[in-house]
Amino acid sequence: WQDRIAQLKEFKSQHGHVQVPCKYRDLYCWVSLMRRYRRMQSKRLPLERIQQLDELGFVWKRATAASLRSNQS
Repeated sequence: WQDRIAQLKEFKSQHGHVQVPCKYRDLYCWVSLMRRYRRMQSKRLPLERIQQLDELGFVWKRATAASLRSNQS
């Protein structure tokens, strides 16, 4: 968990957001898994971890290409 959070923080510091594209395969897969856990209300993602992701500006719904383009305008 701590390693992935550190990677996500580094990504955010470089890109200004946490919308990880699929070219960052390992981190992208982890972010997708966190979204899935939250959707399923899995015990694998306790409230304190959800809060930690929220503090980073985590986006719980995957962005579409169109929404990403409109945010860049």
